[in-house]
Amino acid sequence: MATTLVKIGTSKQELYLLSRRDEEEKDRLEEQSNAIRVIREGHVLGPRIPKQNISRIADIATGTGIWLREVAAELADAGYSSPLEMVGFDINAEQFPKSPAPENKFVLWDMTTSFPKEYHCSFDVVHV
Repeated sequence: MATTLVKIGTSKQELYLLSRRDEEEKDRLEEQSNAIRVIREGHVLGPRIPKQNISRIADIATGTGIWLREVAAELADAGYSSPLEMVGFDINAEQFPKSPAPENKFVLWDMTTSFPKEYHCSFDVVHV
């Protein structure tokens, strides 16, 4: 699947209080993700979530897309080999990966607006 950047909705005001534009903030977000994974005893997805039928995953406020990368690695480590489509949504595209994995799509979306209808009822897992 080709990587696509789609802009949906517009924000009249920046709601994110921390800087998005520097490497320090990207590092902070990735360290935060690592800390959450440690607290969750190494799990990205909850251990009770059945993984065998997952085909589409959404990550709201995806930032750098680290959660999508981590969940893909967790599923691969578990022997999951079905094709995945992963969609990361964020209000700002500045932190989106420059060279994302082919199964990833990043969508510019302001969560203070309605969720795009084309994505309604289309995900097996939604991470917020």
